[in-house]
Amino acid sequence: ATYVDTEIGGIPYLFLQVDYYFTKEQLDWANSVVEKFPNHNVIVSTHAYLNTDNSPLNTNIQYDKIYLNL
Repeated sequence: ATYVDTEIGGIPYLFLQVDYYFTKEQLDWANSVVEKFPNHNVIVSTHAYLNTDNSPLNTNIQYDKIYLNL
């Protein structure tokens, strides 16, 4: 996970990249970063975090099963 604090056209932005299958600890870290930049527009990017039915990904399921709906 990583972040970039920048300004575009005079507007502050925080770009936050979280891991695929992020953990509760990583999510807590991301929240702490966002709290440090209260006046920034925040854009969060990740590979995937939801199944096709909009339920959260389960880290106990193999990658292929998620995308093949097995």
